[in-house]
Amino acid sequence: MERINRTTVVGASGAKYPGQLLSLDAKLDRMECVYIIIAFQPHSMEYGTVYVGETTNLEVHIAGHSRKDCWRREGASHIAIYRTHSTPKRRREIVSDILAQYHCPCNEESTNSNES
Repeated sequence: MERINRTTVVGASGAKYPGQLLSLDAKLDRMECVYIIIAFQPHSMEYGTVYVGETTNLEVHIAGHSRKDCWRREGASHIAIYRTHSTPKRRREIVSDILAQYHCPCNEESTNSNES
């Protein structure tokens, strides 16, 4: 996997989740992680969050993800990856912490349509 940049995402609790920032079209590895789909906003030179999730196999999970259409509509261009070998429950807690801090329209769309 090609490393583009280091990044740290801060949850609503103040916890910091350091990781890698990669292009969304980069070759992804099989790993346990929490991930954040991000859209780069060239007019403001900032990144906006699009979706947050967790998985035990990033490579397969992203390739077949049901929210890809939403990511494209939102202009997703990057993925931030926080590697963790924690339990699924702990990864979901991290996702909730991040969701409480950032607006993620594709998570909201998932919730509204009752998808997981």
